[in-house]
Amino acid sequence: MDKDNRRKIKELHNIATKMESARSEEEIYDMTIEAARNILEFYVCSILIQVESDKLEVKKSVGGDLDKGDILSLRDSVYTKTFMEKRSYLVNNIDEFKGAKPSLPEFKSAISIPIGNIGVFQAISDKLDNFDEDDLEMGELLVSHLTETLKRIRNEKTVRESEKRYRAIFNNTGTGKVILDSDMKINTVNKEFENLSGYKKKELEGHVNIKDFLYNGDIKKIEEFMEEVKGDKSNYSKNIELNFIDKHGNLKDTIGAISNIPDLDEFNLSLFDITDLKWAVEELQRSEKKYQTIFEKSETAMLIIRKDTVVEMVNPKFVEIFGYSRNEVENNMSWTELVVEDYLPMMEEYHQKRRIDPDSAPSNYECEVIDKKGDIRKIILNVGIIPETEKSLVSVIDISQKDDISELESLFERTDTGMFVLNSDKDMIKLNSTFLDMFDLKKEDVIGKSYKETVLSDCKNSIEKVISDEDRFISEIIEFDFPESKIMKAELNLSRIDEKGIDEQFILGQIYHLN
Repeated sequence: MDKDNRRKIKELHNIATKMESARSEEEIYDMTIEAARNILEFYVCSILIQVESDKLEVKKSVGGDLDKGDILSLRDSVYTKTFMEKRSYLVNNIDEFKGAKPSLPEFKSAISIPIGNIGVFQAISDKLDNFDEDDLEMGELLVSHLTETLKRIRNEKTVRESEKRYRAIFNNTGTGKVILDSDMKINTVNKEFENLSGYKKKELEGHVNIKDFLYNGDIKKIEEFMEEVKGDKSNYSKNIELNFIDKHGNLKDTIGAISNIPDLDEFNLSLFDITDLKWAVEELQRSEKKYQTIFEKSETAMLIIRKDTVVEMVNPKFVEIFGYSRNEVENNMSWTELVVEDYLPMMEEYHQKRRIDPDSAPSNYECEVIDKKGDIRKIILNVGIIPETEKSLVSVIDISQKDDISELESLFERTDTGMFVLNSDKDMIKLNSTFLDMFDLKKEDVIGKSYKETVLSDCKNSIEKVISDEDRFISEIIEFDFPESKIMKAELNLSRIDEKGIDEQFILGQIYHLN
């Protein structure tokens, strides 16, 4: 081996050592070109790396007409054959190389070497027969160092990015996460676990055991899982429900999962606080039960109707008036089957309009229906859309036999719901005995007075909304001052009655004492 070759081999050894400390691809490209200067004689030297299936990007180039960042298409060229065939080329005369189209006339000879399967290294001379087999071999050794170092750097980058993604997910998830050792000591926590426990990260990590937050029965759940997976190199996960005691002694309902981290003898515990959700579900169930009771016990026939006109639910009073059983009606009949044909076009129009704009259709009107026996009944309907649904709640008052005013008065009077009527001046003009008993009042105390001077002053906002056309129908839970200084809850329903044929606007109110 001559002296020059020994120098080149030493240079290759030195560059391999330097590349071990490189931390970026740019460093590697710079080192490679610098090493190429010492082992090859060239006019142009370039490193091309694939960026798309049919394109290479210039990552580093010295001499010639290429700049860093230039994009080259895979066309007829030496670099294209090198990249596509993944083999090296020693080109003594570029003009004679099949398919070669040099970009500059100075390009005479070249060596072209694949960088793994991701790119091409090229050294080009302005002289014919400038490179030999030794040059090609030296170039291939240099490129092998480049290829291996690129793999290392890219792998390290992938690991770092993966770790960053994991840490970002770990720290920003809406679930409290904690890494435990085999003794249940807390190694790592995220922000949500800080919120759950009431402690700061620095107070928890390495200082606190998860047992400090749990009852014995829940500690056993974790211990049993740890014992089950002990020594197993596979990854397992188990759903878990724990009662969690925070720093201030608050008991929280949590659900989540525990999993083992293979090879590390650690465990990942994820907990989600469902205390408020559990309370909300229980409150919803209580609320549903309350409204179900009102629906079922009402002295007014009631039904719930879907957008497709099918009757979803009816109450016992409906069964009494119409004669159908609940099984015959619920989810089986359309309300259109109950209505006298002459009223159908009008009511179908109301049905559609109400689902577009609840205020575009009247909430109170008279119509005629047919019961199971075929008898025609005259009724008053009160219709409203159930909030956040396309279903409507319909109440029915049968006035077929109530042409005599005294019978209508009797209907108003005997209901177990407190009822009242306000005229357009907002004065109390009518109320029933249930209303008087409810508030321990006498009729003369309220008749003729503005509602603002009575117990209804607590309902001012709701009444004004109905009067001002903002809402035609309102139903809400409100607190009233009942006798003996008790604050009691009641359901208030208000309807504005201003249909054709009525000379004056009225407000009809109903109060259900929820106790």
